[in-house]
Amino acid sequence: MARVLAESWGLRGKPWVLAIARTTWEFRKATINTLMVLADWNGEAA
Repeated sequence: MARVLAESWGLRGKPWVLAIARTTWEFRKATINTLMVLADWNGEAA
């Protein structure tokens, strides 16, 4: 997954950090799944 995201965001060949966070919340009768992806390159997040 990291390689696909690096390609699509134009980060190939550059130093970068990928952070992935996943959480599941129970809200009343609904289940909410959240996936957050952050790429940090040169101090800037994308």
